[in-house]
Order: sequence, then C-alpha cells, then structure tokens
Amino acid sequence: MSTILHFLPLDTIGGVETIFVEYLKHPHSDLHNHNVMILNKRCHPFFQKIIKENASRIAHHKYHGLIKIPRFLRPLFTKYNIEQLKSGIRIIYNTLDNSCAWSRINNNEQVIFYERGGAWGAPSSLKTVHKNISRVDRFFCNSVASKRMLEILYGIKPDLCDIIYNPFRLDLLNKEMIIKTPNADKFIIGMAGRLIPHKGAVIGLHALAYLLKRSKKFKLVIAGDGPEMNELKKTSVCLGIDSAVTFLGAIENMPSFFSKVDLFLCPSLREPFGNVVVEANGSGCPVICANIDGLPEAITPDKTGLCIQPTLSAKEYMTLGVDGNNLPELVYNPEKDNLGPPLAMDPINVANAIWDLSNSPEKLNSMSSAGHASAKERFSIDAYIKSFHLHISECHKKI
Repeated sequence: MSTILHFLPLDTIGGVETIFVEYLKHPHSDLHNHNVMILNKRCHPFFQKIIKENASRIAHHKYHGLIKIPRFLRPLFTKYNIEQLKSGIRIIYNTLDNSCAWSRINNNEQVIFYERGGAWGAPSSLKTVHKNISRVDRFFCNSVASKRMLEILYGIKPDLCDIIYNPFRLDLLNKEMIIKTPNADKFIIGMAGRLIPHKGAVIGLHALAYLLKRSKKFKLVIAGDGPEMNELKKTSVCLGIDSAVTFLGAIENMPSFFSKVDLFLCPSLREPFGNVVVEANGSGCPVICANIDGLPEAITPDKTGLCIQPTLSAKEYMTLGVDGNNLPELVYNPEKDNLGPPLAMDPINVANAIWDLSNSPEKLNSMSSAGHASAKERFSIDAYIKSFHLHISECHKKI
C-alpha cells in the first residue's frame, strides 16, 4: 500500500474538489493510504465530514486548528507538516505556483501533477513554474485539451502525460434518469457553476431575454455562487427578465436540480473538461455548450448535446455586463489544435439553438436518452478509479 499526499484546495465546490471527495469516499480508494494537505482557505462544510472519515492524516498550510498561522511562519509550518505527512507519492492538483505544494520534495518521493485547469491560469513565463514542472515525474490530465495545454504552453513531452477523464458522480449515477420531453407551456433551462466571469452565466441571461421575446414559456434556473452573483441579478433586472430567473445559490442536491430542468446550458469561455455537462448528460439533460477546450470531449456533439462555436471577442463579451479583466489569456481551440484568446458564445446563437431543441421533442428525447447512456459508459467512477490507480502503478515502473 502506497502513501499518497494530496495537495489541493477544498474551499470551493468545484470539479477538482468534488471529484477528489468522490474518489476518497469510494471503497476502492483504500488501495492506497491517503494524507491531505489543504491549500488556501479552510475546507468547505460540504466536504469536511468525508475528508475526516477517509483521510489518514490532514493538515492545512495556513491553519493549526482554530489558529491562523502568520504569513512569515507558514514556510516553517509547511515544512513541519510535510515531514509529519510522509509519503511515497505526492499529487499536486492544479497549482503550478503554490510554494507550499512544491516545497520540500525529496529524492525518494514521486511527484505527479494533476492538470485540471491550472495551466490556464499560471503565467507560462514565471521561472518558479518552470522550475516546479521540471520536478514532476508524470502528468495526469483530465482531457486532451489539458494535455495539449501542457505540451504547447510548457513544452511537456507527450509521453509524460496520461489522460484520465473525470467521472460521473456516484450520487447521480444511482438516481433514476428522467427522459426529457418538452412541455408546450414551460421549458426550464439550467446552468450550474461558480459565478465568475469565465463561466459565462451572463450569456444565459441574454439568451433568455431573446427567447422571452418569442415565448413566455422559458425559465432559467442558476445553481452556484460567486463574486458575480449581485451583478448577474442586476443584469436580469435591467433586461426585464428577473421574474423568469431563479438564483439558487450553492446547492448540495444536484440530482434534484437536474430532474427539474429540460436542458442544460454551459456557456463557459474556459473549461478544461466540464464535469457539470457530464453530470447533466448522465441525469438525462441534453447540453448546449461552447466548442472550446475539453467541452467537446465531455459530450458527444449532436448526439448528447450541441457544441456552439464561440464568436464574441473578450471586448464584445464585456458589453454584456461582465468584468472581462479576469479572463484567461489563452484557451485551447480543439478544431485548430492551437491556443488563442478566449471567445464567448453569441447569446443570439444560443437562443436559436435552445428554441430549436425546445420545439423538437424527438431530438430532445433522443439526446436525453443518449446522454444518460454515454455518461454511464464513458465516465463511470469505477472506470476512473481503475485508470487512476493503473497510472499511479505505471508511474512507479517508468521512474
């Protein structure tokens, strides 16, 4: 049994955090002994119980119990914790420049960097990033897009990268799937995710405004929280659609959310894979998403959903009522296999695609059924854990 030391933040309900927790609580995860170093803020309440029950040892680089460690003492505190959490394998999730995650690596420790979106945010010219990358033995990537980001942006050799697709969450897999059939009087569009600029929630609001000009049957339900919440609410009021929009905030019961929506919209400008679209598909929701990064890998275009080519520049996107200053500099274009500035879906194109599906019951029904089957077949949690452990074993052999 190997001891793995996992370095990751657990303060938000994102894909990295959710899948790690799903893995940790799975019975097959006990093939290894797991220690956890929590980065950034304190562990989110949604995850605390599971982490405590399934990790052998837990530490935090900023806190000791209720005490927040002064900044000048953190390097020493981190070194002490790493000594206590001894491991044979270190897995660093998504952070290329966090000094805690990369400190005190010894020669007997194997280092795996798990790319789940970190490459989109770290400056490629930063010397510490390149130094950290040089210490990595293997790279795990959650999509071809993630792999290509590492290869193109940082010059990582392809044979050092393993692709492990994110799984469909176990709690959703055990629920009965409801085949979606359009209601003539009501059509509910769902969006879910952290409310930050690159997630594109404002596109959904503008698309809804166009749809409501054609029919009053459309509603939009948004699950998630984040710094854009208030601005999005203001935008819905300015567009005159606030009565047709429901902001749910962060929710734990995603099966209930998916059961109540007819179609799922993912208007992200950057999405290394797109866990939420797999969850939507697996719950029987057809998906409309942008043809960027790993999203075309997460769905089966034209069978389980639609990929719309983004056309709006960052400047045009900002006119919709969003702060574009925090957008990534580069995203991956799967059609051209290159990197370029982020683009956003045009809300008119989104509205037209939703309108067509809402008035095509056979197509919506077919996508609903195909999405459920695809998620179960391509992204099962058991297959994920088997692949994850296999690549960890292979890492031993290759080093």
